[in-house]
Amino acid sequence: MIRSIIAFLLTYHGVVFGGVSVFEATDSNAYEVVDRLESYGCAYSTLRLLRPQTHEDLRSAVYAEGAEMCQAPEWLLRERQRLFIPSGPSFFEAQSLSMAPEEIISLQGIEANVTPLFPFRQGRPSVGGTNLYLELTFNADSGQSPYGLGISVTPAFAALLQDYEAFSSDFYLQQGYVKAGYGWAELLVGKMNLQFGDAKHGALMLSRATKPMEMIKFTLRPHIMGGPLHALGPFSFETFVARLGPSQFVADAKLWGVTFGLRPAAEFETALLILNQFSGEGAADLEISDFLRMLIFSGSDDLDLKRHRGLTWHLGFWLFQKRLKWYTQFYFEKLGEIGTWFNDDVSALMGFWLPRLGELDLRLEVVNIVPTAYQHPFWKQGFTHQGTALGHPLGPDARAAYLDVGFPFIEGFMKPELNLGFEQRLLNPQAGQATEQRITVGANLHRRWTSTSMGVAGNFATLINPLYLPGQTNTLFSVYAWLKYELTSL
Repeated sequence: MIRSIIAFLLTYHGVVFGGVSVFEATDSNAYEVVDRLESYGCAYSTLRLLRPQTHEDLRSAVYAEGAEMCQAPEWLLRERQRLFIPSGPSFFEAQSLSMAPEEIISLQGIEANVTPLFPFRQGRPSVGGTNLYLELTFNADSGQSPYGLGISVTPAFAALLQDYEAFSSDFYLQQGYVKAGYGWAELLVGKMNLQFGDAKHGALMLSRATKPMEMIKFTLRPHIMGGPLHALGPFSFETFVARLGPSQFVADAKLWGVTFGLRPAAEFETALLILNQFSGEGAADLEISDFLRMLIFSGSDDLDLKRHRGLTWHLGFWLFQKRLKWYTQFYFEKLGEIGTWFNDDVSALMGFWLPRLGELDLRLEVVNIVPTAYQHPFWKQGFTHQGTALGHPLGPDARAAYLDVGFPFIEGFMKPELNLGFEQRLLNPQAGQATEQRITVGANLHRRWTSTSMGVAGNFATLINPLYLPGQTNTLFSVYAWLKYELTSL
């Protein structure tokens, strides 16, 4: 009897809980694969807004009732096969990035830089010229048990050819963590990247463009609770404390994040992220009561001198029999009465994704970031981590629109995509500066075999007022290629 009760409690949508497993990285295409399968009715309506998620959670989502009768395209079914592996595979990955000329933009108001033609390097070193990254990810976990351990480590090597002449190299640890769990609860210590929401071109906070952070994180993985709370649907909770490291302003600051996510209906999901930057050289000490007030997003004047806060709210809707996904985010730093929340101090992002528009798929994303976003008078580095933005890679005082069009497979095995983008940074320039504007045209092509996947992407950009210099123009291009081989396969 007791065993039956335990088995029932560890069951989610008819799938028995599979124990501790490693995470699928935030830049993995597994999340989009599961979203597409859900659109075709071939995956459960799980909560996937708080990323990374474990391999087991994504695997459980695609073991849907009647999955063997799935009417998704053949290429998508091949992608699904990877998720059927009982444990997250170890893999080797080679990436090559060529840029001409080198482009590094300092974001205005915060201590962060970005390479717009490839903003999701996650802090990897790069130069103008050719960059080669070789990374080996080793994953191991305890397998099928309600408790256990998981470990993942990615040592890496970078070979850099500056201006195609001067060679340099670097060894680094891209990510590494160990975690222990029981049931749905997990405790992690290590270095990793986080992402909030499912925006493709950057979230308003915890974008995957951020360099991986050293952290301690506690997670209640997505699951359906018992009793009256069952109405919340899949629910998840996370809290973490991370080191932000060196800064030319306030060094050794800390970051405390609290996230809640739920999906009360198959067509609706939402999540909240509360972020507090605190501590560091010269910062005021926090008392126990201050942490409690930070948790409830208190706005008292004395607390405003001790921490830098931000709140991000994500909303997602599936419409028209899951042919359209509409998602939006709002980023607040100042909260007063509810009627004053949506004002000139609120940044916003909105996206529309049609995963099965005939034989095509289409995504449109627009974003507007206010001039004061991510900034604080004491923590002058703003919401940043070692030169990368914790918020959107556009930075403050910016707006953009992105359009991605996916086409049918070529000869049944190569899938092409067209990418268009329009970005404006520094919308309110001071004397001697100008708004930088860029139009980007890109295309990519990728293919997967059983254990191997590869792809290539090219981007071309035309710039007006590059680096905020009035009257200047420039053109840039980049070519990115990757090859991934999974050391564990079906």
